[in-house]
Amino acid sequence: VATTDTLPADYINVIGGYSPAGGGTMSSLSVYSKLNGTAVMTFGIYSDTAGAPGALVAKGSEVADAAEAWVTSNTTTSPSVAAATTYYIGHTVGTGTFTGYGDNDAGKTSYFKINTYSAGNMPDPFPAAYSTQAIIFSTYATYTASDIPNKQQIVSQAVKRASSY
Repeated sequence: VATTDTLPADYINVIGGYSPAGGGTMSSLSVYSKLNGTAVMTFGIYSDTAGAPGALVAKGSEVADAAEAWVTSNTTTSPSVAAATTYYIGHTVGTGTFTGYGDNDAGKTSYFKINTYSAGNMPDPFPAAYSTQAIIFSTYATYTASDIPNKQQIVSQAVKRASSY
């Protein structure tokens, strides 16, 4: 059953852990969401530290989009992702509110915390003393696999597709 959750401004939320089947170069991060009011957000991907989000691997550019849709942000660098390595994908919200769409996903966790928004930035490392919840927002990262030239792969599978809402 699909569900929604709304986060106020100054929250960071990441979902994981996800592991790509092969290594490659990341190009973008996406979440199915609706930004309300004057909302802005920045995307990021974190490495794993002892089963939780750790160091920032890459961030996306800041986006502002009010429509309910897949919102995608190109990464500001071209980071490498390694096969069978755990990552956490998410975003931080500036002004306004964020409505995320998703579901429960066994084996995945949503990590969140109040975090003062800094335009276009993600904290590094992920803030300590976070909370967790079972609602997993529909999110994914796109990368070009190094072992299969010109093939786009997904670091994580979206929980629900846009057409199912």
